[in-house]
Amino acid sequence: MLVPAAAYADSFEMPAVGIHATVQPDGTLAVTETRTFEFDDDINGVYWTIPTSQNEQG
Repeated sequence: MLVPAAAYADSFEMPAVGIHATVQPDGTLAVTETRTFEFDDDINGVYWTIPTSQNEQG
């Protein structure tokens, strides 16, 4: 009999997020994000994907 392995999910919190956005003279947006993570296990990082090619219509 095959038994599926238990799913393992690491736990973390993000207690602080800072986002600074500035509209540039040419109409582009300059964004700086600062995030603080607190991990409950031995985790060495987070992958964060931010789409940059979409307009306001999606």
